[in-house]
Amino acid sequence: MAMQVSPGINITEKDFTDTTPNVSTSIAGFAGVFRWGPVDTIVEVGSENQLVALFGKPDNDTFNSFFAAANFLGYSNNLRLVRVVS
Repeated sequence: MAMQVSPGINITEKDFTDTTPNVSTSIAGFAGVFRWGPVDTIVEVGSENQLVALFGKPDNDTFNSFFAAANFLGYSNNLRLVRVVS
């Protein structure tokens, strides 16, 4: 270690970067209200297009569930989805 004779500034560079795991390997489960599709059955959804094909486009009653699921699918391609009815 270097010795300082007078007051000064000691600069040390540290690398705190970390690797971010690949989000597409993440799996999520979601239960929501949708226009149509299988009820009380786990369905694997891999894209937003597949979400629309299986459960329909969002409307005033289903937009919260649809966009929550679509948001996750924007970062990953592995969503387990269950349609619930009241």
